[in-house]
Amino acid sequence: IYVKYRENQARLHYEIKLAHLQSEQEKELNEKKLSFFTYISHEFRTPLTLIINPLKELLYEEEHEVDISGINTVYRNARRLLGLVDQLLLFRKAEAGAEKLMVSKLNIADLSREVFLCFSHQAKTKKIQFDFYTCSEEVELYGDREKLEIVLFNLVTNALKFTPENGQVTFAIKENNRQVL
Repeated sequence: IYVKYRENQARLHYEIKLAHLQSEQEKELNEKKLSFFTYISHEFRTPLTLIINPLKELLYEEEHEVDISGINTVYRNARRLLGLVDQLLLFRKAEAGAEKLMVSKLNIADLSREVFLCFSHQAKTKKIQFDFYTCSEEVELYGDREKLEIVLFNLVTNALKFTPENGQVTFAIKENNRQVL
């Protein structure tokens, strides 16, 4: 009876540990999901703002001339939003395992110019001198385009957010000794 009692106690102790471990894994997964949705929500805010502001100006402009640069800003940011929606739809795939980098050869000067143009209207609205410089039109590197775009968007967002009116933000791409700065 004593041996049976000890075996039963050991089995119960094991089941409790197993249940605790499963609970911790579920808690960690839920935390990752919340972090992901918080991140995606933050990423949606920037392009939405960059779409809404030029549209608002186009709608309430006294002269009803079409501002092509405003429409281009709306188009670029709508494309960015579409990319974020695609990320959200691929969430189930990422949930199954660790997200992998999609490394490819890309022209960082083109990507940077595209990001720069997304914010040109916002800079103009805040009366910030916003300049873009690149050492060359072809600055190639290997990287994950999506991740680099997110990094660049966050950098420019913060630069414009924390620059006072009539300030200056310079977006520059430099290349030296196999490094891109």
